This record gives sequence, C-alpha cells and structure tokens, in this order.
Amino acid sequence: MPIKLSELIAPVYADAHRDIVSGNHVHYWFGGGRASCKSSFISLEILLQMMRNPELNALILRRNANTIALSVYDQMQWAIDRLDLENMVTMTKAPPTITFLGTGQKIIFRGLD
Repeated sequence: MPIKLSELIAPVYADAHRDIVSGNHVHYWFGGGRASCKSSFISLEILLQMMRNPELNALILRRNANTIALSVYDQMQWAIDRLDLENMVTMTKAPPTITFLGTGQKIIFRGLD
C-alpha cells in the first residue's frame, strides 16, 4: 500500500518538507515545544533524505547519552515503522545504531556528555 507523506507530515511542516526536497537550504532551525510534531517531522526527513542519497549518513546527538533510548532512538523507530522500512534496516541498541541493509548507511546516536 503506498505511503502518503501528507498523512505523516504535519501540515505546519509541509513547506519545510518541500524546501528540503528542493535542496534550497543546508541548515534548518525548527522551534516549538512539546507536541509540535517537530521530532516526528525530523525523524521522517532524516530517513527520506537517506533514501534519496545513498551516500548520506546521520549523527543524532542528545545532551545526555542516557536519554537516547527513550527519546530519539524510539522516535526513529516510529518513523521507520511509519515509512514501512523495517525490512530495509537493522537496529542495534548497544551502541545505538540504525543501518540500511542495501547501502550500509548508518544513523549513529551519541550523547554529548
């Protein structure tokens, strides 16, 4: 069944998604507090960009390493599930890493402490 990005990406981020796809900017700053859909949008975009560019890898940083498993790692797992990529990646928790099977691309998670 085809996945409709318009059903996954919050409308407030539709313009940002188009801008990212167009390659108009290198850096983005997304404000917003809890429940702003920011984490959901960014996790989807990381995966979408990696699928578009097979040489791209990602580094996801948190202030404290002990918050990775229950925050950004789980968020990336949510995005993988929504994009139906479970069969295209392997996920390890120690160290937290997501690897694309076909390309070897990696998403690495690290704490700044």
